[in-house]
Amino acid sequence: MPPLRGDESIVGVPDATVVDFWRFAVPDLRMNNTRGLFAEFLVHQAVGSHKPRVECSPEGGYSD
Repeated sequence: MPPLRGDESIVGVPDATVVDFWRFAVPDLRMNNTRGLFAEFLVHQAVGSHKPRVECSPEGGYSD
């Protein structure tokens, strides 16, 4: 499945898009529950990885 772009609509929620949810769920990268994901993202970028993040993979977080 390709990554979401953010402009996709949310079925059953008029006038809402995926980016609206992202803004609601992660409004501040300094939040406690977001810092770990942000750190993973920074490492992902630093090593030049193009693999998508997988929540609970046996490989440690990224799929092949």
